Amino acid sequence: MQRPAGYKAIQDATDGERASFIGRLVDVAKYIHIIKQETGTVAELEFTVQDAFPGSKSSSIACRIWRRGKSDLPQLTKANIGDVVVVRNIQIGLVKASNHLIATSSWAAEGPDRASVFFFSANGIPKPEFSTGYGLGGNSRLPHSSVYGSLPPTGAEQASVISFNAATEDWRQRLAKRFSAPRPLPPSPRLPAGPSDMSAPKKQALIKDMGPSSFYNLVGEVVKFYSSDPTTTDIYVTDYTTNELLFFYEDPKDAEFALNDRGRQFPGPYGQMTIAIRLFEPHSSHFLHNMREGDQVYIQNLKTKISNSNKLEGWVQQDQRYPDKLQIHKLVDQRQRSELSARKAEYEKKKALMSALPNAPNEPKRASAISAAKRKEEKRGKKEMARVQREIEQKELEQKAEEKKAARAGINTHIVAAFPDVQLSSMEEIVNNPALHTTSHRGLPLTLPFVNAKYRARVRIVDFSPQDLKDFSCCLSDPTWNPTRERGRLWQWSFILLVEAANPTPGQPPEQLPVFMNNSNVQCLLKMNAVDLRDPLSSATLSQLEEKLFILWGNLLEQKKELMPKGVKFPLPSGDSRLQNLPFECCLEEYGVEVTPSDEWPQGWQRMHKMFGTSIMGN
Repeated sequence: MQRPAGYKAIQDATDGERASFIGRLVDVAKYIHIIKQETGTVAELEFTVQDAFPGSKSSSIACRIWRRGKSDLPQLTKANIGDVVVVRNIQIGLVKASNHLIATSSWAAEGPDRASVFFFSANGIPKPEFSTGYGLGGNSRLPHSSVYGSLPPTGAEQASVISFNAATEDWRQRLAKRFSAPRPLPPSPRLPAGPSDMSAPKKQALIKDMGPSSFYNLVGEVVKFYSSDPTTTDIYVTDYTTNELLFFYEDPKDAEFALNDRGRQFPGPYGQMTIAIRLFEPHSSHFLHNMREGDQVYIQNLKTKISNSNKLEGWVQQDQRYPDKLQIHKLVDQRQRSELSARKAEYEKKKALMSALPNAPNEPKRASAISAAKRKEEKRGKKEMARVQREIEQKELEQKAEEKKAARAGINTHIVAAFPDVQLSSMEEIVNNPALHTTSHRGLPLTLPFVNAKYRARVRIVDFSPQDLKDFSCCLSDPTWNPTRERGRLWQWSFILLVEAANPTPGQPPEQLPVFMNNSNVQCLLKMNAVDLRDPLSSATLSQLEEKLFILWGNLLEQKKELMPKGVKFPLPSGDSRLQNLPFECCLEEYGVEVTPSDEWPQGWQRMHKMFGTSIMGN
């Protein structure tokens, strides 16, 4: 296994250094328990990681992790034995009494000194042949649990997890036989009745019964939503039951300080009744087009976790087996709708009753008690307000830093791409993807016609097709474009952009890539619906299209109109000063289209790329 940069074998770790390593969980010596100290209590977890099989004592190491509370640590049991563990930047020390090394991480460490620890369930790790989307340039994330404060795993770390898991699969099975007890359900005070799926454990649940690291089906009401990029949407859902792991939303009438969400108060319900859920594609687009605040929804395969803010949250990802399957729908079951509405009515009844009371039922009667309670509440409010203010200021600073960085790099800041945390891939890496070259099950060299992969890249547009913008939209009833000849006069976007590397290597011809723009991706890019651009009544839409594309490709259209009649061919030579446009960051997806086998496509597949998750902002 090739380790990520900075990682080493456990046996090479030395006393006093900070080390990073990948291995399997071979023992859980201590489950989460509380240690009492003079300054308070600390939660501790101890486990052992091994990275060589068969191995000696030097190929395994005990790890002790301390954090402020139980919720800051993953709930490990003997059933987790065999899972893959990534330990990054942990302190190595020598236990003199036994003369062996131990890795430790304290809750007090901050910033670069804090260790990151991840646990990847072996059953959730794909085989290497399906790993392209998880490595460098990919945007897929392996399911995992982590210690509080851990920075997200990188693509290189995920790729190493996949290869290590495959290389040591036999030993994982041997470990599993030693601990054959089934994995327990997540801790919960009540187990709600509902359907179960043994292949992918999930259950119908109320918010009050939810815990981290589990799959659930949820019935709830959309309180609010927010979409910061075209491919993800954050929704806030309630079923009017309370869970102490959720964020506490305070009623502004009771608050000593008004803490608004960017000037907009949280609409309620107040308390700990609302869970934040991030929707990824295709669920994000489906929600934005079909649902709104106040809708009752049914969410399937909701995966929960504890956030970096130590709060329960969830997300819904694309189904890997059925990519087009939607996991969020408007609620139609009448019984479920009635039950949700009844809980909402009960909440509103209690809220109205409390508002009518002159004093809270347990309000202290003595003046000294009232004063002490008020001071305590003011102190708590000030701390919370300061925390929220710090988070807002930090986000603003990060955003300004990114904008300055982009401006210094000469990037078009009017174009925004999704997945900003994903590392940029060079055009060379995309065009000559090494994953295209592999070996067959017999060990023979094999060249694939394409791989399913997604990238983030920095490019500039050097040409487009068709030449006339009026042909950028096509009618579904046109047999020359759509052989199925659907009825009606429905129009869709369809054109091609030729892009090249933003910073090509001097002295070498730049790598160029044709990018196919389909209807949904152009709608995301331009925020415009396709129409018949040759219709005189669409002249305003055509002008708007030219303005949008000018932001995208600069003076490319004007140069083609001026130079092509003079015999100048496009694309112009790389670096030609006549073409003035800025490079931008975008998301690209590689896929394959089945075609008739030919000399060009002997395997019957055409390799193609399309843009997605990219938008022109501000218009």
